[in-house]
Amino acid sequence: MRRKRAAGEKPLHWEGGSKRDLMAMPEAVIRHIGTALSVAQYGGKHPDAKPWKGLGAGVFEVVSDFDTNTFRAVYACGSSTRSMSCTVFRRSRGAFARRRRLSN
Repeated sequence: MRRKRAAGEKPLHWEGGSKRDLMAMPEAVIRHIGTALSVAQYGGKHPDAKPWKGLGAGVFEVVSDFDTNTFRAVYACGSSTRSMSCTVFRRSRGAFARRRRLSN
């Protein structure tokens, strides 16, 4: 069942399984990223939302560190668009260390 959007709220479109991925993350990460997305849906910019380099205006990234992991949400929105698109993922810190060990 869809809920009715509030006045001024942009619809959020999840890319692939991003919503399922977000819901599998730790509660603190869900709250942090969820708050940032909610602010963006109403036309604001969360203090932790930084411009995503290389994709132009209106694309932002929210980084949330928890324990020893880094979680990221990238969303696109703009004044000319009426909706938002979002993808969420976890960055593995071990990948760089593994690559470095293999190169030595």
